[in-house]
Amino acid sequence: MHYMAGDRPAPATANWRFTTDAEKLAAVRAYGGYSGRYTWHGDRVSHHVEACIHPNWIGTTLVRRVELTGTDLVLRVAEPGPAPTPVLRWRRRS
Repeated sequence: MHYMAGDRPAPATANWRFTTDAEKLAAVRAYGGYSGRYTWHGDRVSHHVEACIHPNWIGTTLVRRVELTGTDLVLRVAEPGPAPTPVLRWRRRS
């Protein structure tokens, strides 16, 4: 799964190797991604993280609440904490 903010800033150059550290940091702050196997549990999905932009998540299981409403698939963290809770929304296009 990969996700990003819609307003990520574009670096001055198209070649990632020649971007500044500040440009790289701004790009990564607005991006996330992880992959691995998953299991369904009714209205929840458990992502078993095998690769991730955030190394501390590798080897962990991330549990998300799942909601399907019309053409939208929505994922939320299962146990929200004190910080703002991110919401991932996919919309099926016809």
